[in-house]
Amino acid sequence: MGAKRPSRSAEILKSIVVLILLIIAVRLFIFKFVEIDDDSMANTLLPGDVVGVNVLSYAYSNPLPGDIVLLKHPLIMEESLIRRVAAVEGQIVEIRDKKLFVNDKPVEDTKGIRFVDYRIFSSAISARDNYGPIQVPSGTVFILCDDRDMYPDSRIWGFINVSEIIGKTSLIVYSWKPDPNAPQIENSYLTYFVRAAFYYTTHIFSQPDWERCGISIS
Repeated sequence: MGAKRPSRSAEILKSIVVLILLIIAVRLFIFKFVEIDDDSMANTLLPGDVVGVNVLSYAYSNPLPGDIVLLKHPLIMEESLIRRVAAVEGQIVEIRDKKLFVNDKPVEDTKGIRFVDYRIFSSAISARDNYGPIQVPSGTVFILCDDRDMYPDSRIWGFINVSEIIGKTSLIVYSWKPDPNAPQIENSYLTYFVRAAFYYTTHIFSQPDWERCGISIS
């Protein structure tokens, strides 16, 4: 008598379990998903965007100028943030009246880069608008926000060790329009969970910013 074949439902269940394990493996070892919660990378990334981060991007290579990366926060343990690589080791970086120069050549601003304060400060007052020239040390990168006026980056923190970079972002996986009426975390997590479940269920089609979902990042 031959061995009894597994039932159709058992095969389906097995396939589901394998799929779940694969998703978990991808989530743990290849991709991280990060929600943007501030304007530091506006207008490239906006609050509510969820980006995919490939944590293996730099396993065998180094970051390149223009890469948008997830890195460990230079000052706050357990936190991470997203910034753009402006210059890499060996390059000479300089900012003249808000304009970025690398190796004495102007770098064209990408579409997402913005300036919200058109005052220009001398380097004696602030490194925001005038910085360098200085050569990027070996094993480090110089990072900038896409909002060049309001958030901290290498102009304040200094150079970032490549070892502190977690991965490269390349895609807006999902985007949710910020809503001031969305439930806020309360002392009672049960109350928050019930309200949040109702809110997100009833807004599942109206709140996502479908035009931003699936956009490649550059």
